[in-house]
Amino acid sequence: MIDTDRPAFGALLLRLDTAYEKKASALRAAEYWDQLKDIPIGLLTDAVSQHIRDARTFPRISDLRSAADKLADNRDTSRPLLLPAAPAREPETDAHGLPVYHYHCSNCHDTGLEFLPDDPKRQPTVRPCHCARTNPKLQPVKRYASKNTDVRRPW
Repeated sequence: MIDTDRPAFGALLLRLDTAYEKKASALRAAEYWDQLKDIPIGLLTDAVSQHIRDARTFPRISDLRSAADKLADNRDTSRPLLLPAAPAREPETDAHGLPVYHYHCSNCHDTGLEFLPDDPKRQPTVRPCHCARTNPKLQPVKRYASKNTDVRRPW
């Protein structure tokens, strides 16, 4: 359990106090929280429900822990708990049916080099783009360049 589970844990203790006609105390709540905080709240809720169904006395910490252990052993662990899969999206295409590529950087079009506007009579001027350190498309190129020192890199 985590700190955000404290209200749910308090509700569990209130259920137990109501079911067994015990008066709730802050000391008991603090001790139960301290000893049971490593058990997930859903599992502890199931353990409390089972204990209320099966036992006649207020549960000790060890009773709840053993009930939670039994429930955890009985749960199906062969299937991981996953969220439902997101619906598949159709790839975006242009008017000709070709896939549309979205650049991370519109200045260099994911090359790492930015062409500067200059005099048309001279050769174009190139400089490293501002995205060269953070662009995810350039990271594999940078890793390759760091292993092979003979590759020229702009960054």
